[in-house]
Amino acid sequence: FGLGVLLAKSWTGYRPHDSALSVVAAVALWAVLVVDVSSKYRALYDIVSIVLCFPVIVCMGVAFNPPHGLKRVATVLGDISYPVYMLHFGPLFSFSFLARKLGVSPAVWIPVFIVGICAVSLYLARTYDPAARRYMKRMLFVCRKKAALAVQRR
Repeated sequence: FGLGVLLAKSWTGYRPHDSALSVVAAVALWAVLVVDVSSKYRALYDIVSIVLCFPVIVCMGVAFNPPHGLKRVATVLGDISYPVYMLHFGPLFSFSFLARKLGVSPAVWIPVFIVGICAVSLYLARTYDPAARRYMKRMLFVCRKKAALAVQRR
């Protein structure tokens, strides 16, 4: 988060350009996250990832937009990222508990869960999120207006 703020402040006026390097950044992030490291080297791996890999990946993400052919997919993934983040934890435990009780293999229930949570997130991102943003903007406008009136009355 801190690196993102620093980049946002220091790269003002910079316009990212379309490049396949954005895909390299996404694959690099995936690779860093899925590598299975023995517990003996886990701490070292985590430190190297945090200090070296993630800053490079974040910089690449800021510097490059996805190529034209991937923009729609990237937009959808960006739209659902926050709802997935907010929603996945509770349903994941419920789903896994239920699957274990019913004897359903993880090879079956995990893909079903991923598709389901992405579908619900996309629905919320397209319906609830815009309405919530409009409401918050109205409330912010009302609060600013009240504050301005209070300052004028003094």
